[in-house]
Amino acid sequence: MIIDRHASVTPNRYEASWLRRSIGKRLGRADRDDLLAALAWVTEVRLAEGLAEEWREFCAHLNREQDDAENRRNLLAWTSDDQLADHMGERASKVADALSEEHHEAKQCLNQSKQIAQAASHRLGLGPGEGNEACRETRVSLGILAAQLEAGRQRVDQLMSEYRGKAHELAELEALHQRSTNTPTLAQLDAMTSDQFDAVTRKRFERSGWQTKACGPRITEISRDDERQLVYSAHVQNPGENETSDVRSMVRAQFAARAAGFDAVLAITNLKYISHPAHRYNEEAGLTVELAQRNELQRWIQWEMPLESAEDE
Repeated sequence: MIIDRHASVTPNRYEASWLRRSIGKRLGRADRDDLLAALAWVTEVRLAEGLAEEWREFCAHLNREQDDAENRRNLLAWTSDDQLADHMGERASKVADALSEEHHEAKQCLNQSKQIAQAASHRLGLGPGEGNEACRETRVSLGILAAQLEAGRQRVDQLMSEYRGKAHELAELEALHQRSTNTPTLAQLDAMTSDQFDAVTRKRFERSGWQTKACGPRITEISRDDERQLVYSAHVQNPGENETSDVRSMVRAQFAARAAGFDAVLAITNLKYISHPAHRYNEEAGLTVELAQRNELQRWIQWEMPLESAEDE
């Protein structure tokens, strides 16, 4: 065995002469197997420490993304009557929750990686054959944690890619809607009388290829080809912020349908929610009331998107 005294890595020079002599003797008696074992141990420790560092960086990345998502969620929570903001707020909330779970798991993986690196460093200096079982456990564990790191990165990348894609889609939709200046806004629809609201909805149906027939206050019959539907206006002028469609509005819509000989009716409202009693009644009643609520009304009238409840194309 030849020790290169000019190598970039040299043994520490200890102050105690007996320690220097002891180290010198051990180096002099070291063979190739000893050096290979030492290299393998040191490499194993460095791999464990490197994996721990990668987990640490991943945790920091998750923490930043989670903070951003939570900030967006908290900011959008203050918006009102803006379904685009509502959609983004819901999406940001789901992303924040998913990132929180990933961050919690990543911190556990980081701690276990650090423990493995520390345990591996304590095995340095063992003789040949010592600690072989622990070495095998370490290698298997490092492989598992490395695979989980890659899988975690892929999950987070997919999550953020979907989120950014949805945010871009909603941003384009918002830009499109901001250019729609010739259609009534929700505030304008709220301020209308029921007759004015009926006129707006009839014109919108006609632009979509339906023929309309006024059958009385709040009641319109629409037809196209062999299809006929009855539409009931459940519009409320200047509604309260938390006002909901009540049982009476559902009963009125059903009475109108029965009187006209229809077994179903489309009720269009500028209210955002339906009350629990009205919803339960609507589910249990024999006559179907299809309800187009505030968000769908905005998409249909203000943004000129199809009205799904009427199969508008």
